[in-house]
Amino acid sequence: MLKLHIDCYSFFRAGKSPKSHIPRLPMDIQRRNRGIRFRLLHAFMPLLLSLATLAGCSSARDVRLDGVDRRFAAFYSDYLIASGVISRSEDVALVPPSAPDLDLMLSRHSLTEREFQRRMKLYREQPERWKKVVALVRTDIRKK
Repeated sequence: MLKLHIDCYSFFRAGKSPKSHIPRLPMDIQRRNRGIRFRLLHAFMPLLLSLATLAGCSSARDVRLDGVDRRFAAFYSDYLIASGVISRSEDVALVPPSAPDLDLMLSRHSLTEREFQRRMKLYREQPERWKKVVALVRTDIRKK
């Protein structure tokens, strides 16, 4: 019995395990995990590629401006003209409109403050829509 104990100890010190006491695993756990990750990656790769393709295609769709966008563009052009940003003279001081003037401009274009805030958030999230609104503002300012 003592000899068996010494043999087991010598096997452990040498980095080997005796066959009688500790059975060897049929496969290395790390190698098995690598195999699982490899199979999962290959199984989900077509899905990941298709999602990336769809995301790219959805951002390239044509943005159409609605009535609120057009009213916002009209308001913004009035705001720029009232503040002096559009002036050809460089001597004009830039003065933002007062609060009553802003309220008057918003009501003239049938916008509420809440709708204004919603649109600003939407334009931050959708830069293509914002570009179209700015183009509409430019054409509106040229008309005036």
